[in-house]
Amino acid sequence: MDYEDRTFREPGATGTTGSGSSAHEAEGAPRQRATDRLREKAAQMSREAAERVNVQRNRAASVLDRAAEKLRTTGPRIPGGEKTTEFANRAADRLHSTAGYLREHDAGAMANDVRDAVRRHPAQVLVGALVAGFLVGRAFRGRRY
Repeated sequence: MDYEDRTFREPGATGTTGSGSSAHEAEGAPRQRATDRLREKAAQMSREAAERVNVQRNRAASVLDRAAEKLRTTGPRIPGGEKTTEFANRAADRLHSTAGYLREHDAGAMANDVRDAVRRHPAQVLVGALVAGFLVGRAFRGRRY
């Protein structure tokens, strides 16, 4: 009987494997290698996802900046006078501020900020998520018909 046959015996089987600790080490080595490979693959996938988020956040920031500028230029032409112009300018400021936030924070920092917001204001975040989901659903439903 060779070493491999003795190493992978059923628990409690008799044989001349010595103290038995080397058998457990030999059994654990393939598991450890597989675990290490899975961890490395998960880390790689996490890095790739973060990179994709970073590319998209920069694109989103540019879109928000363009929308803010468009709102600033069209705000005075919106009917309603000074109040609507002021409201349009405040909205443009918020869009520009959000664009700056997207540019200045990476995916990890934004995830931490979201976690903090959920902990501090769970009900408001839930309502916001429901409203956003509703609006996204309406947008996609409108495209189908």
